[in-house]
Amino acid sequence: MKNYRPVIILFIILLSCSSLNLLPGFSACDPEPRIVGQLPRRASGWSGSVAWYNGKIYEVADATSNALIKNPVTGATEGQINFGSWAQNDTKGFTYDRFSNTFWVKVGAYAYQVPVSGGNYIRKLQVNFPGPRISFGIWCDPDEENVMWLAMAAGEQVVKIDMTTNEILQTIYTTFNVRGVARVGNTLWCTYAGDPGDNGILFQIDMDGNELCKYFLPQAKYDHDAGGCDIDPDGYLWIEGGSGTNIYKLDIGYVPTTPTPATSPTPLPPVMDSGDYNGDGVVDIGIFRPSSGLWAVRGVTRVYFGGSNDEPLVGVMAGGGGGGLPKTGQTQKYRDGDDGDLEKGLTVLVDNGDGTVTDSRTGLIWPKDGTGAGYYSGGTRTWNEAIDWANGLSFAGYTDWRLPNINELKSFQEVTWGHYQNQPTGYYWSSTTYADGTSDALYVAFYNGDVDFYGKTNDCYVVAVRGGE
Repeated sequence: MKNYRPVIILFIILLSCSSLNLLPGFSACDPEPRIVGQLPRRASGWSGSVAWYNGKIYEVADATSNALIKNPVTGATEGQINFGSWAQNDTKGFTYDRFSNTFWVKVGAYAYQVPVSGGNYIRKLQVNFPGPRISFGIWCDPDEENVMWLAMAAGEQVVKIDMTTNEILQTIYTTFNVRGVARVGNTLWCTYAGDPGDNGILFQIDMDGNELCKYFLPQAKYDHDAGGCDIDPDGYLWIEGGSGTNIYKLDIGYVPTTPTPATSPTPLPPVMDSGDYNGDGVVDIGIFRPSSGLWAVRGVTRVYFGGSNDEPLVGVMAGGGGGGLPKTGQTQKYRDGDDGDLEKGLTVLVDNGDGTVTDSRTGLIWPKDGTGAGYYSGGTRTWNEAIDWANGLSFAGYTDWRLPNINELKSFQEVTWGHYQNQPTGYYWSSTTYADGTSDALYVAFYNGDVDFYGKTNDCYVVAVRGGE
């Protein structure tokens, strides 16, 4: 009779190792990741990505042009945000940038920045590079401003880029094609999609690309069985499974020391007031910015600084009125007692009745409708094209329009906050060239007021202005 005992013992050992992800060449994670929750995955698309925002899971897939909003506990779809035609029914990577309070969507060779409400994109970044290095998942680092990590599905790399310059900051070489990436401390969690019939794999690697451990994900219907991922404020890793599987919530043993904010705080509008602040008998206009504690006073050669918690002085408005906050610009009433009903505040932008408004603080005249001719009908242009367009604009009976400089543009943004008369909430060109790099120009982000620079050959929104000293 033959002795089958060694064969049986070997089979038992291999079976045990397989159940623990300990086959030769595999290292167990410590602690072992655990699937602690599953949400229904959308039916469309072979693969996709997820992002955590404002207490919800947002999901995209590669055959769609929208993101579904899902309850992370029940899995119920509670809504969706739609993207423009630029999405081409090919949304793969998806991530939330807490510093700008916007999403980024990976389509084709680019990552497109979009408002959290969806719609048209604000700007785009190149995320595919020669090699070929073709990205799938993208992930905005919540701890490093203007840093994005790219999961290269072709090229066996993870790439870290600067979102302001599109410069590659770091390349980490792996032994597998990467579809999703998220950073935890000095390690990266990466997803890998196997061949048809294989399981997706979750890898943990260090910053040199060394594999620290592996964990098998449930098998999907096709080869795209693991997509983009994200980490929620409690440290759980969320992964988009492949077709026929789910969205997975994994406990990877990570406890954030400081939870990542789900949303950026809403910027406070500046306080505008007037009075004889320098004692020369002339009424001056002052603007107090709560975030910086700065009083900026027109008509004098000095500015007055205070702390960020200082109370602004109350001067006397020219004409005998009192100081106060500007109106928000909302005129639509949605119920009794709301902002559109009461319209409280000072009238800073005075309607001229010809499609323009005058800023009562500066005397500058601006177009009124963000989809009209004075905004290039809501479209985008390069910097040189924007200047040529503004200089040649004939609108509201005037031909002396121009592109505003950075101070003028910032002053307009401060009283509109990107929510005025159909105004697109993107990046707007100023006519001011960046002093440290003349191939760049300054822009204002109308959704949060940030001022930064951008290559002049890129596209931004435009608005024209006339008047001024």
